[in-house]
Amino acid sequence: VTVSVLYWCRANLRAQMTLLRLCAFAAATVVLVALSGADFVAADAAPQRRIVALGDIHGDAEQLRVALVMAQLVDNSTGKWIGGPSDKLVQVGDMLDRGPQDKQVLDEMLRLKGEAEAAGSEFVVLMGNHEAMNLRRQVHYVHPETFEAFGGKHAHERAFAPDGEYGAWLRQLPVAHVDMGTLFVHAGLLPEYARRGVDALNKAAAEEIAAADANVALRSGAKDDVLGVHGPVWTRKLVHRAQQGNCRLVRESLDALGLDRMVVGHTPHSQGTLGDYCDTRLVVVDVGMSKWMYGNLAMLELSLPQGAASSADVELREILPHTVVQREQEQGSDDHAPDSTLTAHATDGAGAEGAATLEEELKRDPVRLQEIFDTVR
Repeated sequence: VTVSVLYWCRANLRAQMTLLRLCAFAAATVVLVALSGADFVAADAAPQRRIVALGDIHGDAEQLRVALVMAQLVDNSTGKWIGGPSDKLVQVGDMLDRGPQDKQVLDEMLRLKGEAEAAGSEFVVLMGNHEAMNLRRQVHYVHPETFEAFGGKHAHERAFAPDGEYGAWLRQLPVAHVDMGTLFVHAGLLPEYARRGVDALNKAAAEEIAAADANVALRSGAKDDVLGVHGPVWTRKLVHRAQQGNCRLVRESLDALGLDRMVVGHTPHSQGTLGDYCDTRLVVVDVGMSKWMYGNLAMLELSLPQGAASSADVELREILPHTVVQREQEQGSDDHAPDSTLTAHATDGAGAEGAATLEEELKRDPVRLQEIFDTVR
């Protein structure tokens, strides 16, 4: 039909300009209808699954909205969830503290969770160290304006109680989650914890929170195991080793679980892009998105193409403002070198950043310095 319209137009080239314009419009209309039909047929096929991994939010509801719009999970004008059955969000913990919008963030996440599940999407939130601290009334990172939003410190404490407005939901958050051959965890998972298995870790974390609820003396976390300083919501050992080019811990943990890669937050990347190490077996998605951190925006997208045989076929992309950078995984790279296949930033552990002394790094990154002090304390 399109060809017939074009031939007719050519046979009438002496027609008035208006007629020529009508011909062009008719041909374009036929083409668009044909393309629409093709799209409709393609829509009948099952869409590829995708997971969006979102890093630490830290009390910034505005940046949360922007990030989810970038990921095409939330509508820009209405703020409503627009993902479908093939979409999944995994937020790796630390929704709270530092920024003043904790209440808004929690309300937004709970609303979006309901909308996502109604649309057939999956919505997973992990427990971070800041959720664990708030559940134990350790509120030294809570912004003063957050207390005001809750109606005071006592109201804040009630909201995080076991039967509180947010406390019941937060206590159900897992510390680790697995999908597409990928371990999602807040800070990292050392081999001695990985050998226990994900289900056992999630159960143990819930038991530690429950024990602290029942015994005020345990709220300090001094006797924590899974929620302790070496556990999956606190440790930075695995990431720091990988940044130095040592991938042994990453490899041992993933081998113990039979998985391909690990996605973590907790260790912020001030450069504004994701951290990519150990041949993309470790990806750090904390870019300090809160304006009370660095104000960066970047997320990880994992997608499984139609007909893919295994999780080894998962494709990784970095979602950045105004662009999506495809992350091609290369084979046969040096197992002890940071990966260079994602972005120029991926050489962090071996380039100028990696060559800097710890003292120089801490001078440039006061947030990391504060975290070290907190861990020692």
